Amino acid sequence: MTYSASRNIIKPLFTAGIIALTAFLITSACGTANLYQKLDKKYEKAQYEKALKKANRSIQKNPADPTPLYFKSLLHTHFYSQSNNPEHLEQALTYLDRARRKKIPQYLKEDIQRLTDQLVETANNDISEIEDKAGPLTSQKIHELRQQLEQAPRIKLATAEIPQSNTTTKKVTPKELAGMRKTIVEEAQKHIGTSYRYGGTTTRGFDCSGFTGYVFAEAGINLPRTAAQQAVSGRKIREKKAQPGDLVFFTKNKSGGNVNHVAIILDTDSQGIKKVIHSTSRGVIIDERTDGSWKSYWLPRKKHIASYIAD
Repeated sequence: MTYSASRNIIKPLFTAGIIALTAFLITSACGTANLYQKLDKKYEKAQYEKALKKANRSIQKNPADPTPLYFKSLLHTHFYSQSNNPEHLEQALTYLDRARRKKIPQYLKEDIQRLTDQLVETANNDISEIEDKAGPLTSQKIHELRQQLEQAPRIKLATAEIPQSNTTTKKVTPKELAGMRKTIVEEAQKHIGTSYRYGGTTTRGFDCSGFTGYVFAEAGINLPRTAAQQAVSGRKIREKKAQPGDLVFFTKNKSGGNVNHVAIILDTDSQGIKKVIHSTSRGVIIDERTDGSWKSYWLPRKKHIASYIAD
């Protein structure tokens, strides 16, 4: 067989190989995205054990796919939020670390970075309590994983999540400012009753900072992802200067510490904050100053107030 004849045979074989490889990659990508949708649907319906079993089977079938690892981390994060069992936090950190070591598809990058921010914040807030409650091996593992994730490079997303300034960038008139505050208040109240979802940033379910981020985005203001980040990047103000549309931040307990919750101020008077709206374990609700829960639970934990609107 001549060289020319060999080349004529090899060329179509090579082309067929490229086509087959392309088809395989497309099928794999579609399968991974489909798995995400199936697991997300089970998580949304609170079918946590079913989601966990499916994630375990998927890991065995395709160890290179970060999707089931991400959902295992998310599920253990939920279990930890319900039980405060440090072993669940250790598992959540472990599976998230494993997911980050895989090749992450574009659609999963934002979810993984957000869960990373959430878990690092949770571990930072709870580390003292964990050291008192958990065994030394669990405490040490959580500490190491927390540091590892904290120091890991941030996943590059399509759009920046953290604003470049503490307030809105353009100069606006008093009328426009009032309109911005009105938009925030009205948008927030549209979502009363939306269920709580750990790490949630959409109308399918919100966590506290996911709710504020969503509402402010509707008013054209881009907030950082977590409550702690929102607390430090906003412009701190005194309570007597607070207005509807400003944010109030809370600590984990009455003794103070790091910020772990945020609410939107809905109404104020001469005494200060009169009414807030936030995403709690009961979903998106309104709390008023006259409520018993405000006096006994929220008020003792209040850290400070911040504004993202340049008055």
